Amino acid sequence: MKLQVYRWEWPSSSTWPSIGDGLKQVTVNMFKKISIKTRIGYIVDLLLLITMGYIIVSGIMISKVVFPNVSVQ
Repeated sequence: MKLQVYRWEWPSSSTWPSIGDGLKQVTVNMFKKISIKTRIGYIVDLLLLITMGYIIVSGIMISKVVFPNVSVQ
């Protein structure tokens, strides 16, 4: 059995796209060449993500008002 050694490095920031760039590219391409069913699913998933974020933030805000004396350490 022959052992192979791979030379691997972390990609530099110039070759590694940021998350925002990838999301933007997927969203732009979404409305060019993908079926309507997939587009609707993407929009529903995006709305669910936004809604869950709102629910989490509002829950934290409500808990600060309802339980002002409870602190997490």
